[in-house]
Amino acid sequence: LDSSVWIWTNENPVSGQNYPPNTARAFRYTMTLPDGHTSGTATAMIVADDEYSLYINGHFIGTGTVFNVAQQFVADVQGPEIVIAVYAVNTQTAPTPAGVLASIQVVSQDGYCGGCSSTTSVLSGTSWKAFPGTIPSGFEQPGFDDSAWPAAGSEGQNGAPGTRATPALSFATSDWIWTTELSGGTAPVGSRGFRKTFVLPEGKTPASLSIVFAVDDEASLWVNGDQVVTNQVGWTNPAATCVNLYGCQCALLIAFNATNTGGPAGLLVSALVTYTDGSTSPIISDGSWRASTGGIPGGFQNLSFDDSTWALVVTEGGNGVSPWGNIQISGANPPTCPST
Repeated sequence: LDSSVWIWTNENPVSGQNYPPNTARAFRYTMTLPDGHTSGTATAMIVADDEYSLYINGHFIGTGTVFNVAQQFVADVQGPEIVIAVYAVNTQTAPTPAGVLASIQVVSQDGYCGGCSSTTSVLSGTSWKAFPGTIPSGFEQPGFDDSAWPAAGSEGQNGAPGTRATPALSFATSDWIWTTELSGGTAPVGSRGFRKTFVLPEGKTPASLSIVFAVDDEASLWVNGDQVVTNQVGWTNPAATCVNLYGCQCALLIAFNATNTGGPAGLLVSALVTYTDGSTSPIISDGSWRASTGGIPGGFQNLSFDDSTWALVVTEGGNGVSPWGNIQISGANPPTCPST
């Protein structure tokens, strides 16, 4: 969301105030996929001050009610035109700021070239349309004519009108992972080490790491050698925590001691690094993680440990795959970091 712009209608503010009326407004953007691309997958990150409902090609995708916590949604789409529509509400009883902030990325497939794909990105900005009046019926449908709608007004990039939107943690793009010992959907009984080393972008100073995970069957978590979660059991109630990074300038290490007590085994992770400038980087469980087999060597949780001989993990499918089903994140999201 760092390059997205907060938008709203360009209507006059309430008399004697600097803010727009407290009411609902509609926003639309029509994107066109590259030639030959007719279908794909859309990943949307969106937030609004105060509430929103998101539609893609007329289908309801999701809603949110917290203006400084962005939500991520994933949906299959059909092109070649993709219509993004947002129903947003400024809900407060007194005139207050109002805005929509969004980033949508569509990975589409070429119908003429097997295996060829392309990524098209859309950011909220003045290229969107915004209707400054009662929302017309059917505004979210692809066939709706918005040619008379004026352009949306810009309120500044993420960080305006006053608070930077922090993305919520989501398992939408995470994979269940385990070691190469998986066979027929089951794994040997015992504990295994899992590691993900994240190289921090140049010029960025990390402030905190928010992380949530589900496990089949048990796991403990270390961040840069410090144990932060002990003996989390089961996958139906994911464990979430936030760790202050105290301006660490090095790489970031996430390490798990995960135990299978029998049958299927898996680890599902979503994390978010927040930097001192308010920007963020996501980390998910995927095929880039490394895992030990046959046990866990001493010191595996330390950044200095050499895991180059560990094999890459096996991915077992995304959130929703059997036998675990769709895992929901409850509680504060993202989790609150302890005061320093």
